[in-house]
Amino acid sequence: MPRRQIRQPLALAAGSCIAAVTFTVPSAAPLSARLVEAPPSAPTSEPRMTISAPSGCVVASVGLASLAGVGLADLKRRSKTCRHFFGEQETVTKTETVEVHQKGTQHPPGSRIPEGTPEPHPMTIRKRPRRNRRSAAQRDMFAETRLTASNFILPIFVHEGTEDIPISSMPGVCRRGVDTGLLKEVEEAVQLGVKSVVLFPKTPDELKTQTAEECFNPEGLAQRAIRNVKQAFPDVVVYTDVALDPYNSLGHDGIVRSDGVILNDETINYLCKQAVSQAEAGADYVSPSDMMDGRVGA
Repeated sequence: MPRRQIRQPLALAAGSCIAAVTFTVPSAAPLSARLVEAPPSAPTSEPRMTISAPSGCVVASVGLASLAGVGLADLKRRSKTCRHFFGEQETVTKTETVEVHQKGTQHPPGSRIPEGTPEPHPMTIRKRPRRNRRSAAQRDMFAETRLTASNFILPIFVHEGTEDIPISSMPGVCRRGVDTGLLKEVEEAVQLGVKSVVLFPKTPDELKTQTAEECFNPEGLAQRAIRNVKQAFPDVVVYTDVALDPYNSLGHDGIVRSDGVILNDETINYLCKQAVSQAEAGADYVSPSDMMDGRVGA
């Protein structure tokens, strides 16, 4: 009957000793003992004792390797190869941390530094990226982000009527008439290179309700403003605001229950209708700002 062996090395670091334990389940054979030389890949040259016993008995043979004065910290610093429990070899690689200190700033002859300037702080960086920002030509070459007029979105506030109405809380900003000032504002923006606008309607108070059905009215103020812009300037990108507060008589982003609780899921139903209505009017992007849970997925 072939010999079956189960080997389970245990590394026990206590003080200065490491014990390697091998459990053996032998086949039926006379009690005997012999010395077995360690395999070539073993990390120690110490011999190992294997004891064979009759079937049904499990005995352990322990090979002790004394490492006087060596602790775990020292073992981590030493490079060695050990036997993994699956049989592969594991290699512990010695690593060192090297700090690189650069000299302080080298000042050109004749230059002065302000009185009271402290000593340079020790630096560990290997490269000085500031050299890529020394001149305007270098900054232009290495710049990753460039802002132009086409990167901006112009917010436009619209209302029913023909006159432009100043907004007291935003000096220099007016509500534009949906059929008059709106198109003049967009035309001026396009001439300056701004090709994107976001529309915010001022719904008449008499059209506001607690459930805000006006938000998905095909002939509502927002829908008409979208159509006006896209008909006059087809290449202008139109963003819209998806929320119920411009249409809610209570001013909330959602439908409010009698005890003051926002009805999140019921509100989402109308938000979906509002987004579809704006898209059908010609909006390029709909922008949810209502803060209801799950409204983007819906």
